[in-house]
Amino acid sequence: MSRGLAISFRHVSVSRSASHRWGRRLLLGAILLLSWAAIVAATGGFRIEIGPLRFSSRNATRIAYAGAILALVAWRLAYREHVRQAARALPGLLRHTEERVAVATGRLGRVASPVAWAIALALLAGGILYGSRVAGGADAFGYLSEAALLGSGRLAIDQSFAAALPWPNAAGSFVPLAYRLGANGVMGPTVAPGLPLLMAFAAALSACGPYLVVPLCGALLVLATYWLGRRLIGAGPALAAAALVACSPVVVFESLVVMADVPAAAFWISALAVAWQRTGVSTLGAGVLSGIAILIRPNLLPLAVFPWLLAVCRVPDARVAGARTAIFALGSVPAALVIAFINQRVHGSAFTSGYGDLGTAFTLQHGALNVRLYSGWWLESQGITGLLFVVALWPWRAGMRREGAILIAYALSAVLLYLFYLPFDQWWYLRFMIPAIPIVLLLCAEAAAWLTQWSTAARAAALMALLAAGGTHAIQFADSKDILTNADAEKRRYLDAAGYVDGTLPSEAVVLAMQHSGSIRYYTGRLTMRWDVLDAGSLDAAVAALHARGVPVYAAIESWEEEDFRRRFVGQSSIARLDSGAMARSADGELRVYALSGERTETRPSAVIPRHDSGCVEGSRAFITPGAVGRLGGQGR
Repeated sequence: MSRGLAISFRHVSVSRSASHRWGRRLLLGAILLLSWAAIVAATGGFRIEIGPLRFSSRNATRIAYAGAILALVAWRLAYREHVRQAARALPGLLRHTEERVAVATGRLGRVASPVAWAIALALLAGGILYGSRVAGGADAFGYLSEAALLGSGRLAIDQSFAAALPWPNAAGSFVPLAYRLGANGVMGPTVAPGLPLLMAFAAALSACGPYLVVPLCGALLVLATYWLGRRLIGAGPALAAAALVACSPVVVFESLVVMADVPAAAFWISALAVAWQRTGVSTLGAGVLSGIAILIRPNLLPLAVFPWLLAVCRVPDARVAGARTAIFALGSVPAALVIAFINQRVHGSAFTSGYGDLGTAFTLQHGALNVRLYSGWWLESQGITGLLFVVALWPWRAGMRREGAILIAYALSAVLLYLFYLPFDQWWYLRFMIPAIPIVLLLCAEAAAWLTQWSTAARAAALMALLAAGGTHAIQFADSKDILTNADAEKRRYLDAAGYVDGTLPSEAVVLAMQHSGSIRYYTGRLTMRWDVLDAGSLDAAVAALHARGVPVYAAIESWEEEDFRRRFVGQSSIARLDSGAMARSADGELRVYALSGERTETRPSAVIPRHDSGCVEGSRAFITPGAVGRLGGQGR
């Protein structure tokens, strides 16, 4: 009997040993599968083709399920007792962890500011490395050319040289993208002067100076979010929100291009952060920052009420509140007066901007569609964690701080100012919401902290989980849109075209263009004519009149423009010059340069427009008064 019992125990021992071995193997497999699932989720997976064989791994969920099943079987075979022991030790471990996290949280206040600076500098570095340095398209050309205008002491460009030209709206046909024919025979930029003023100052430092303004404002936006959030919700959640702002796809994208959305948001959030200090100096600083934001985006002027409210909301004395109001006005009102002055001088009325009458662009009918578009873009780019701000509103209902209510009202107002504007069809038009995004992400961080307020360790874990989930989703979305590569590569073709025109065409030439009408004039000093504005029956008359005055005429047309160009001027003899072949084409064939005047030549192979080296290129000194202007009867002023 004793021998049989020994055999039984030996059998049990061998069985347990085998179970443990298989459990360890399965646990290792589970760890590998779960790790692979995390890699696939973070990178999007891969696909490899070797001859007829294809290997792909893109579904992280299935891999994670397989890993979880293996882990469950491993636990059943070998780790039940380990789990029971760990469960018994868990309360003590949690108490120890809570104590350690509390100590670490106390130290966070000392390192949070340097970390926020590091995050801001990372966004700045991205803007410098990947940002656009080309005055291409309407927006970038508008801001950079206005900076050149302001740097020369001008507000507008004289168009009187076109007064004697014999076709309808001759002066208007020479107005490039981002400009508008104004009062007294001048043309002025459609964009506001705030960002160009900053760029004009930066241009005094180097040719790359103007292109650094937007990335610097992106860094300022991150820091201002942290400074504001630290007072509102504490250092930890504020730091998480600042990091989410730094990796928000629309903030990153707009930090790489020459546009005003990030600079405007940076100065508004900075004004809010400074106003909270509630001293006379800080109130003046908040007013000045609000004034700069108004100069950058005048249509957001109503937002100035919120920095003022933060400056006076805790002041018990009416006289002190009145003094603070006067100080704030001293810093902010001059900006509105500057805008009114420029509008009066350039466009004939203090209340008429470069965009003209926008009355029809704002209608109540746009609201429902824009709610759907903006909310969809927000969820698509930020992920489900971007909706946590809704949770943050609930705990504040009963005892909401005045400052919290002011900031929520600010964010809501920033949204409403664009909610009824024209709908657009690209996700990056979420840029209109950037002034509100820091507040929304601060509320998301506050929600994560509030949901785990029962434990310091749980609160820290929730903030890290928010940052990991939100940041990973944002990075994946940015990668799917090729944000880092598109910003400069897409614009570089404008510089290629301008380089060819500058090196090949006479300085007194006129170039018909639409998409390139601004960049060619800016970089080469050649006078451009908008073919889409030129009277449809006057192409031949314009070419003949210019040729008679010794001004050669060319056309620089993108492939997607050519069909419209031919249709607009159908039946006119100048169109036949396009059939003779282009003088030059871009390497991809998308841009063509044609000669529309002079002796006709036999069809010959087109030259290939060379690629321009990367780097910063200054605008031409002849941008304001191109060479053709002298031959057409004007010297500019």
